Amino acid sequence: MLSKFVEELPEHYISKIMKEINNIENCINLGQGNPDMKTPSFITNHMSRTIESGVYSGYPSFTGSEALKLELINLYKSKFNVHLDMDEVVIVPGGKTALSMIATTILNYHDRVIIPDPYYPDILPVLNSLKVSIDFLPLKKENFFLPRYSDLPIEIYESARMIYLNYPNNPTGAVANDYVFEEIISLALKNNFYILHDFAYGEIGFDEITPRSFLSYNSSKNVGVELYTFSKSYNMAGMRIAAVVGNKEIISGIEKILCNFYTGVYGAIQEAAIIGIQEGEEYKKKIAKCYEERRNIFLDNFCNKEVLAPKSTFYCWIEIPKNFTDSYQFFRHLLYEKKIGVFPGGGFGSQGERYVRISLLDTKENLRLAAKLIGECY
Repeated sequence: MLSKFVEELPEHYISKIMKEINNIENCINLGQGNPDMKTPSFITNHMSRTIESGVYSGYPSFTGSEALKLELINLYKSKFNVHLDMDEVVIVPGGKTALSMIATTILNYHDRVIIPDPYYPDILPVLNSLKVSIDFLPLKKENFFLPRYSDLPIEIYESARMIYLNYPNNPTGAVANDYVFEEIISLALKNNFYILHDFAYGEIGFDEITPRSFLSYNSSKNVGVELYTFSKSYNMAGMRIAAVVGNKEIISGIEKILCNFYTGVYGAIQEAAIIGIQEGEEYKKKIAKCYEERRNIFLDNFCNKEVLAPKSTFYCWIEIPKNFTDSYQFFRHLLYEKKIGVFPGGGFGSQGERYVRISLLDTKENLRLAAKLIGECY
């Protein structure tokens, strides 16, 4: 008999779907959220030399090297016009782990939490383990998948402990406007709750759009933190490195969790992240342009021209045909009849049941073919 904690954990939905896709031979896999391009050589070559030097053979710093923190401080200043101090930055072993750390730093058992719907699925396990009460804030197509905070009663904000937001948004590809952040900061200040902003796709923008950091808004550091990762724009997903920046009290709490339950990120990986920041600006622009071109190819060849073109991320969020009951039924039809793997939108919440998420993580030829084959279902 395992612990009650483990027994109550659900089957991991993303793993379940990916296993089903991977069982199909010669499948075009547009269900994954795993970047398909290699980590650039200027990062891997430096990391190899660092490993060979043996300088990082010992245990790493629990909370991250000062050198990497300084690079992140410089990045946030130059790119997002955000001033950070050293005690407002902590290095963590990947974004998914960081979400759990942040949640357990802020929340007590049975607190009230607001999350968007659709949501990033991996935020749910830690919330459920804390037995919190979850209120879902709908993100709808008619509002370009941005929140209308008035959709929830004011009483929910008055009793909330935390809200989770993620812009640029996975799965919809939406980019936040000023209202999204200014209004929620105002509500947080008035009602004394925290904001957790997941900025994983923050350096990917299409159509000459540059996503803004939550921390670039007035009073943001008083009420929240932002999660910055190296997985997407630097293609360092396998290295598991990220940073949490913002509110000093929350950062201090995360550091306490790191010191008690984790070891820090391997020093050579931190060195790789430093080189990524120092030398990666043109590379990041190239990556964003590549995803924009893939988006255009997919949508140009897709029959449904009413799809809202994503402004960031590497996903398209498309409505399913009317003759299908739900997203999972359509997912199975595409997988077994067309040999195309997508991600059923129901896995992102009730607002996703009439959608599937398309990952733009394949060749242009496969994206063109997949768009035509999926279009045959409409």
